[in-house]
Amino acid sequence: MDTVEQIFGAALTAAGSGNGVVAASADGASQKDERPAPVVPTTFPMCRLAAFVMDTWRVAVDHRRTSGVDERLRYALLSQTCQYSEAQKAKMRAAGIDERIFAPITATKVRAAKAMLVDIFNSSGEWPFTVDPTPDPDVPEQVEEEALRDIGAELNNIFMQLEQMGVQQLTPQENELFQRIVVQATNNRYNEIMNRKIEFARSRARRMERKVQDMMAEGGWIKAFSEYVDYICTYGTGLIIGPVPRVMPVNKCREDKRTGTRKYKRIYKSIPTYEAVNPCDCYPAPDAKDIEDGPLCIRIKYTANELWQYVTHCKKSNSDKANGWMPQTVRALLDRYPKGGLKIDSEPYDPIRRDAEKNGTEDPRDCTLEGVRCFASVRGSDLIEFGVTKTLDNEWIKYEDFYRVETIVIGGFVVYCRILDDRLGIPVSKGVFYELPGSWWGESIADKLCLVQSVMNNSIKALMQNMAVASGPMYWINDVGRLSDKSPEGLKFRPHKVFPFQTSMMGNAGAPMGVISVPSNASELLAVWEKMRVQADDDSGIPAYTYGQSSGQGALRTASGLAIFTEAASRGMKMVISCTDRLVTRDQVQKTCNYILLYDNNLELKGDCEVHAAGVMGKILKAQQDQQRIQLFNTVIGNPLLVQIIGARGIMALLRPSIQDVNINPDDVIPSEEKLKQFELVQQLQQICAATQAKLQADQSAATMAAGQGGGGEVPPALPNQGAAPAQPDVAPPTPGSVEERRAVA
Repeated sequence: MDTVEQIFGAALTAAGSGNGVVAASADGASQKDERPAPVVPTTFPMCRLAAFVMDTWRVAVDHRRTSGVDERLRYALLSQTCQYSEAQKAKMRAAGIDERIFAPITATKVRAAKAMLVDIFNSSGEWPFTVDPTPDPDVPEQVEEEALRDIGAELNNIFMQLEQMGVQQLTPQENELFQRIVVQATNNRYNEIMNRKIEFARSRARRMERKVQDMMAEGGWIKAFSEYVDYICTYGTGLIIGPVPRVMPVNKCREDKRTGTRKYKRIYKSIPTYEAVNPCDCYPAPDAKDIEDGPLCIRIKYTANELWQYVTHCKKSNSDKANGWMPQTVRALLDRYPKGGLKIDSEPYDPIRRDAEKNGTEDPRDCTLEGVRCFASVRGSDLIEFGVTKTLDNEWIKYEDFYRVETIVIGGFVVYCRILDDRLGIPVSKGVFYELPGSWWGESIADKLCLVQSVMNNSIKALMQNMAVASGPMYWINDVGRLSDKSPEGLKFRPHKVFPFQTSMMGNAGAPMGVISVPSNASELLAVWEKMRVQADDDSGIPAYTYGQSSGQGALRTASGLAIFTEAASRGMKMVISCTDRLVTRDQVQKTCNYILLYDNNLELKGDCEVHAAGVMGKILKAQQDQQRIQLFNTVIGNPLLVQIIGARGIMALLRPSIQDVNINPDDVIPSEEKLKQFELVQQLQQICAATQAKLQADQSAATMAAGQGGGGEVPPALPNQGAAPAQPDVAPPTPGSVEERRAVA
């Protein structure tokens, strides 16, 4: 059973019967028929599914048009491209005003916002996210067992050090200190296990981060995010779809077995991809507030070559087995439309958008095939009626449950369909520029500058008209009949021209002609222009000095003052950055991590630990903390008194995060805090034991000298580390308070 039949059960078994896909050859062997299909192969349930998608599409299209969203999107596009609507152009042509007179304040702010977002997310050359383990990760049991073995080895090491020193008996003071060492080692057991678990999860998270970066680089994340920034700054709303497996051509290195040379071969491979979606092509359900609320329809366009790659090179073993393509249906559509030109019947033609995007006019010979991609939650009973009986995990569809389904309809036929994995959800992330509470759509820069844009356009048009009429004098003639030269050349004005007039027949002796000077209102109109330009800074939250335009007065003339003003101005942009980081970057990284955990067979990436994306705001906060920590470390190192007060443990605590920031394991360079504390206690015990041994040796030397001076021949008693060997455990029990007894107790 192929992948399509695995997804749709037996609903497609009748699709290939009767359409001549297999023919008999001359030698009796069956071969594939490459002739064009006479009809598009489909089934009655698939026709019902296509009808369901198109009905959902029509409802969403009507709602977006009647709710005024279409008009807002068109206005945002026209404002960004410095164009007027057709009604405004007609009025300007009637008044004799050039249509190209447009104040580009919205385009300037959009361009500045794009530059700021790109500078923050992509200027450093690093990926705008990090992957870290959770505070209490779930790791394999052998990690805890290894930590327990290491604690036991450390206790044995302490006993071996005491034996090497020759200590056989502990004084009460030494016994008390030894008890503290044992208690400290026992208390360190939980911390050591937790540290091992965190370190194990951190190593997996670092590998996961590199895997996510590799997957995003291959899947086109950089291009998708760049287009998302354009959409969100222009329309106020942007979407990214991913990770979605698509068949893509890639280069693969292979070694020639005969010559041993390495060559790159072009192969087709199913890889997770990312793509940005134009908000003008998105049609959410009525009353939807988020991606998960109701069906989401997206207008899509494919070239014939793209569809051919998807259905020709897909394999059952690729990725998450979510091919979902209908090869027979797609090939039949390509036979009918090999050069494209397939349109959506219910899609209203939008000449304003095509003209603003410099896409020409509607042409049936376009090179693409249009379709509708629909993400919807469908009840199991409806799926069963549509012919979908099993999920990807080969589980039967339950009648009362809801399932997320992704369907693509082209030309009224279902060409792609799959049941989405509930562990991943809908592979769509949406971000907005200005959040509008209770709305699926966000506000754009053009929406915020609507009043400013209108006033500046009117003021610049009035300024152009006033400058035209006030640029030179206007002449009036009292009686044209008195003018001697009445030809068109005689009515033209030029310097030093003489106008001959005749005597008035009516006895009018006044001046035959005069001059009218029109006053200039340029200063007042420019004052309005300047006022609106300043108001645009407040309305958009993007002041002019953030992108290099400033008057150079006051604090802006100094570098520190400009930095302060820029930081204050960027607070409005920080809201946009935070929204993009929270709703798009983190969400896409989390979806990618879950995709790897579910479908990647590399166990070194998993380790039974969950991950979360820190995002670009986490990197900004981390950079600020690094600077503060470095300043504190330099302050402590430069003061000998602070070094003596803080000690080795305090200095290591300040140094450990800095070592970790450069991708080096701190435990490989410096010991942990628990080990340092235990090491200090061992040093104290060794110092006390050394002092005790020195005192015993001094007493023995004094006794020997006293005996020698007295002439006695008695042999002094042997020291604990001299004389006979220690008693064996099977001969006699350990002496109370001895090291052997402490070892047994520990």
